[in-house]
Amino acid sequence: MSFNKSADRGILNNCRIVGRQDAIYGAEPARVAVNGGVLMGAVDYIFGGMTLACYKTDLSMLVTLDSNDATYITAPQQNSGKRGFLFMNCHIVSAIPEVEMAEVQPAKPGYFGRPWSTSGEAVFANTTIDATQCSGYTGSLISPIGWNNSLSGESPRSYEYNSIDAVDNSANRATWATVLTTPNLPDGTEITLFNFTKGSDNWDPFAEFTTALPTIGSDNSLGLIVRENRLHINNITAGAVVEIFTPAGILISKQKAAGQFVSNELTHGAYVVIVSDSGKRMAAKVIL
Repeated sequence: MSFNKSADRGILNNCRIVGRQDAIYGAEPARVAVNGGVLMGAVDYIFGGMTLACYKTDLSMLVTLDSNDATYITAPQQNSGKRGFLFMNCHIVSAIPEVEMAEVQPAKPGYFGRPWSTSGEAVFANTTIDATQCSGYTGSLISPIGWNNSLSGESPRSYEYNSIDAVDNSANRATWATVLTTPNLPDGTEITLFNFTKGSDNWDPFAEFTTALPTIGSDNSLGLIVRENRLHINNITAGAVVEIFTPAGILISKQKAAGQFVSNELTHGAYVVIVSDSGKRMAAKVIL
C-alpha cells in the first residue's frame, strides 16, 4: 500500500495490511492515521517520509527462520524537523505459524526499525511487546539492542517510551537511540496522537475513535430521517455542523446548517453522521 505526497489525511480503521518487505509506504508530507487493525510484515515494512500515527494496532512479525531474514518494523525517512511515525499503545506480536505464515515456528526477535535517513523519526510509546516463542530464542520479540543501523545509518530520533516488555532491555538499547523517561520528545513535543496528525489544519482523526459520543436518542429529537437517498435533519440551530463519514472513517461531507439540513444524494450503504450543535455532539449510524 502506498500514500503519495498528495494523499494527505489517509485513514485505516480496523484494517489488516499484510506484506513482507515494504508493505506500507508514505511520502512526505502525507499524513496517515491507523486505528486498530493489524500491520504485518518483516523487512522495513512500514517506511517512507510520511507522518504516521498508529493507535492500538497490532504490529505483527512475518519473518522466516532463515538466518539472513529479520524483522525491521520501520524504516523512517523524514527530513529534519518533520514529524515521523508514532505507535501509541500498540502491540508487537508474531504472525501465527502455519496460519498467517508458512513457517512452523513463531517469529524470532527483530527490531523496532532501522532508519532510512539519519533524521528519520520513529516513536514507540506504551508498546506491549510479546515474548518470542521461537525455538532457540529467549526473551522479547524485540532484540535487546532494539534498533539497527544497516540501512542508512543512525538516527537520534529513534525513541521508545514506557514499553511493556517480557524483558527490560532499556539499558541495552542502541547508544544512538533514546529511551525516554517522560512522554515528551527532546524538542518539547508531548507524545500524543494529535501532535503527530495536526499539521497546519489541526486534523484530529482519532477524536472520533477515542471519544465516546452520545447517540441520537430513540425520540429522534433532531428529526433525523432518510428520504429518497438523502439525509434530512430538522431542529438544528444556526451554525450547527453536520459531518457524514463512511464506516471506515472517511469524511464525505461537512456542512453548516440552520433549522434544517438536507444532504446531497447518497449511494446505498452505511454512514456515520455526527452533529455538532450548541456545544453538544451526537452521532448516529444510518443505513440507506
